[in-house]
Amino acid sequence: MKANNKVEADRGRIAVERGPIVYCAEWVDNDFDVLSLFMNQAPKFELVKKPDVLHGINELKTDAQLLSYNDEGRLTTKDVRVTLIPYYAWAHRGAGAMAVWLPQELSASRPSMPPTLASESKVDASHKVTAISAINDRLIPKDENDRSIPYYHLVAQAGNYRVDFLRITSGNIGGKCYGLLV
Repeated sequence: MKANNKVEADRGRIAVERGPIVYCAEWVDNDFDVLSLFMNQAPKFELVKKPDVLHGINELKTDAQLLSYNDEGRLTTKDVRVTLIPYYAWAHRGAGAMAVWLPQELSASRPSMPPTLASESKVDASHKVTAISAINDRLIPKDENDRSIPYYHLVAQAGNYRVDFLRITSGNIGGKCYGLLV
């Protein structure tokens, strides 16, 4: 199903339906960033019955591309096999990225940025919220009002806030970096 062009956030994107069921790409089923996915113009889907997953679901699989920038800032593509699950079944296997409206036009795509020290670190903060991963997810907002991607919002209160980045290298703790936000 192609998104209505009047809905700016979904312009250039498609959603996948099978009968009355809407599907989504969830992080746990795909070993890549589902937010950097780019769908083929004429995708062919394979139905895979999974009676042991979430009390029995039907997955859809198709070929797509993963868009990313390399260290030189050049756009690269990688062929991937994407797994889609029914939308009603997402978020039952942990927190992570999910997408229903999948880009099919370049203007709607969001290539992933190269890894950084921050993006490879575990983040913790004194102000706990579900969107804490937005601190190091490498997604860049269009402007200060862009709410199309997750964001970490500090609520002004008395006292200091703490954000920790814990870097783990080769199974060892590489260091802990503290930052105080006033």
